[in-house]
Amino acid sequence: MSKKLIILIIVAVVVAGGAAYWYYQWSQVKFCEGGNCNRQSEIVLQGDETANWKTYRNEKYGFEVRYPASFTGVGNLSQNSVLGSAQNPLGGFYIGYLVFVILDNEAGKKKANDYLSKYIDIAKNPIERIEGGSHITCEIVEVPDSFVDVNAVYCSPAGGVYALIKGDKYDIFVDGYSGGYGNVEELSSLSRFDNPNPPEDEKLLLSTFRFIE
Repeated sequence: MSKKLIILIIVAVVVAGGAAYWYYQWSQVKFCEGGNCNRQSEIVLQGDETANWKTYRNEKYGFEVRYPASFTGVGNLSQNSVLGSAQNPLGGFYIGYLVFVILDNEAGKKKANDYLSKYIDIAKNPIERIEGGSHITCEIVEVPDSFVDVNAVYCSPAGGVYALIKGDKYDIFVDGYSGGYGNVEELSSLSRFDNPNPPEDEKLLLSTFRFIE
């Protein structure tokens, strides 16, 4: 066999291997339209950081999300959220201290969007601190490799992560503050303040959220 033929065979093998790898990577991801995304690969694509996390799956509303194993009260109903009031409560589902609020009408979607926009504006245009007065600071949370269209912001002190996930059938507002309401007994020992770097777990959690068929 000539040297030229051997080289051609080697080049062909390398090209074929590269093409196979590219196809595998492409087949693992389906990009979406309209904010309702779905990846064919397992949701554990985030790597070791979520390897020991659990998965909450809601068949009624068609979504699933991974969460740290330390989170309790997952799936329990929340009596209220920051979008509601004592007179007109608007609850959702607990994922640890986060409350996932289903928004299936335009009024609810607008209210959630206005609420989030208020804190995003504070993040973009910080309020000057007034001595002796209350003060809040916010930062926009960049969610890595998200399956969905999501906007998020983190505020402190006594704030939390707020996020709005856009879907085709409905939107979901994520309330990171209302765990403090203590509507669920199991949450009494778990607080967003237990996390020394609050946005990190929430960012990873939001990055694993996806709508399911």
